Amino acid sequence: MPQRTADTGNSEYELPLPVLLGPVVALLLLLLFGIDVAVVRGESMAPLLRDGQVVFVNQAAYGIQAPFLNSYLFLWDKPRKDDIVVFDSPADGRLAVKRCVAVPGDSIVVGDAVVVAGGETYDVSLQVVDSLQNLARIPDNMVFVVGDNRGRSTDSRHYGLLPLRSIRGRLLAPRSTVLQGLSE
Repeated sequence: MPQRTADTGNSEYELPLPVLLGPVVALLLLLLFGIDVAVVRGESMAPLLRDGQVVFVNQAAYGIQAPFLNSYLFLWDKPRKDDIVVFDSPADGRLAVKRCVAVPGDSIVVGDAVVVAGGETYDVSLQVVDSLQNLARIPDNMVFVVGDNRGRSTDSRHYGLLPLRSIRGRLLAPRSTVLQGLSE
């Protein structure tokens, strides 16, 4: 197959079409199949995720989302313990990333300003204690999320259980983790 060339006036250089179209096609396929690229803002998930780090989010990990409706059209899976999820924060509406520490069906024990969820004890606000008071288990449509860097994280300890409909996707792998895996 002959290569396309472009006349620059002074000389010719080769423009292999696959090299030019490859990145564009790859990006379109990623977007089409529900993979999103995001940049971490803040230190709530340090040391795993750093401020400014690029991450990949599988938007189809749990189902097909209805655009603009903040809900799922089809739900085929639910978050599991230790999944790192990206979601619309109840605190301010911005995208946030946290770890699921208790998932639907997990037991929950509520005490004075503490909650035992997923086998761990968390200090929580009194508002959260009130909202969880009558629960023995995490409901089917909710999860309890916490940042790895608890001193710098606003999470379920502050706003309570997170509705599944707020979850945009599951973190695939931080870019640095992917690169480290390739170099070892």
